[in-house]
Amino acid sequence: MHNYLRRRPDFLIIGAQKAGTSSLESFLGRHPQIQPAKRKEVGFFSRDRVYSRGPRWYARQFPFRRSPGVQLFEATPAYLYYPFVAERILDFKPRMKLIIVLRNPVERAFSAWNMFRQIHADPAIRDMTIEQYLEDANPESRDPILELLGRTEFPDFHSCVADEIHALRTGATLALEPSFVRRGLYCEQVERFRRLFPRENILILESDELKRHRVEVLNRVLSFLGLAPIDWAPASLLDQHVRPYDSPMAEPTRQVLQAFFEEPNARLYSAIERTFDWGQSRILTGGSTN
Repeated sequence: MHNYLRRRPDFLIIGAQKAGTSSLESFLGRHPQIQPAKRKEVGFFSRDRVYSRGPRWYARQFPFRRSPGVQLFEATPAYLYYPFVAERILDFKPRMKLIIVLRNPVERAFSAWNMFRQIHADPAIRDMTIEQYLEDANPESRDPILELLGRTEFPDFHSCVADEIHALRTGATLALEPSFVRRGLYCEQVERFRRLFPRENILILESDELKRHRVEVLNRVLSFLGLAPIDWAPASLLDQHVRPYDSPMAEPTRQVLQAFFEEPNARLYSAIERTFDWGQSRILTGGSTN
């Protein structure tokens, strides 16, 4: 067997952005039979220039398996959101196992806005972000983010939310990024994958559940992957990339988002036959997570 075939991933964490994918990647990477890619957010399926490098290049982003039976994976949150990714993954591996982590879309939107605001405020972080995450991004995604990060004054959260909701309701053309509101329209994103992949190959988790019942959820992931549960040493399972917010979400903005997402959330619950406790946005002053 060619070396590149031996280094192809067995499963992917495909999103959502700001839902705890970095933490989940870190936790799973501690399992003796699981190895992550050499870096998070390889972006092979979501970036045209990277995708054009082909499957052999993609295989080189993974380590050699430590032993037979070890599973390889990577985590790129854009995979869930970008509409063309599902078919690319299907072409690559029709029975790929996929893990989706969803977060209350109100909280997710505020977390994403805070992330970009913090990047905007620190020139060193902004330069690093542009170099590591935007250099190979598609122009239709990269250019709007560069414009946002290049503004003299970063827009307030309510304006970002109101503008995006207005565009969605009026049918205006929107670039894929930045996507504070649209990334929380999970039903359409999840259904793109469920139309193409066997249901048993898709595991849907919820970020708050991962926080509150960490070991239980991790063992559910292991069962999904066909691996035995282990002793996770819960005290060492610390969240990754948690940043404090400077101020809480304004209550009027929270109410606007809560009302907007009520119907999309109901469609998601109906589609996956499961409900989440997203009736209220509980984290108003906490930290962002990735």
